Amino acid sequence: MGQYFYIVNIDKKEYLHPHNLGHGLKLWEICMNPCLNVLGFLLRQSSEGGGGDIRKDYRFAGHWAGDRIVVVGDYDKSGLYDKADKEFREISQAIRKEWNDFCEGVHECKIPRTGRGICHNCGKETMKYEFECPECKKSKAS
Repeated sequence: MGQYFYIVNIDKKEYLHPHNLGHGLKLWEICMNPCLNVLGFLLRQSSEGGGGDIRKDYRFAGHWAGDRIVVVGDYDKSGLYDKADKEFREISQAIRKEWNDFCEGVHECKIPRTGRGICHNCGKETMKYEFECPECKKSKAS
C-alpha cells in the first residue's frame, strides 16, 4: 500500500487532501501534482502587486503565509496525519473556485471536483482523474 500524505497547516488547523486536488496521496504523486501550484497561492506574501500577480481580492490568496506547513505521512509517529484527518478543516474544495478563476486558461493547473480530472486540452471536467475528455480523445484519433 505505502505511506499516504497530507499538506497540513499546523497554525490554522487546516489541510489539503491530495485526492481533492485530483491526484494521489503518496509523496511521489504529491510531488508530481501540478495542482499543488496552489501552495504558491496560499503562501503568497506581498504588500504590492505587479505583472503576473493576483489581480482580484481572493479570500485564500496568502491565507497560509507565515504559517507552519508540513507534508506529513500517516506512518509519522507524531500522529499529526490522524489529528488533521479528525480535527482540522480540509480546504481543497473550498479554494477550488477562486484558484480555478486565478489560473483561467491554464487547464492542467485547475482543481477538479472531488474524484474528477481536468482535460489538459480543453479544460472540461473528466471522470476519475483522467486528463483527456472523450471529445478530445475522439478528435485526436481521427
